[in-house]
Amino acid sequence: MAPGPEADGLYLERILELIALIQSSLEGFDEARFVADRDRLDSTAFRLFQIGELTNKLSLPAKQRHPEIAWTSIYGLRNIIAHHYE
Repeated sequence: MAPGPEADGLYLERILELIALIQSSLEGFDEARFVADRDRLDSTAFRLFQIGELTNKLSLPAKQRHPEIAWTSIYGLRNIIAHHYE
């Protein structure tokens, strides 16, 4: 779907789905166990990357309705994952 106000609901729904997947996959994990589990680390990074991509597709009015969310930082994390992930 093309970026724009008509797609914002779908993007936000997918973002919430991805957050729920991250939360459920990390339940019961401490930092040491998470870092040692490369598959879980990779899947979490990919989901965070996807969230960043989706936030970048949100319309400006959607972002302006939620100024409490650090949209630029979320997309910035996507850039870190995309360009510095090893």
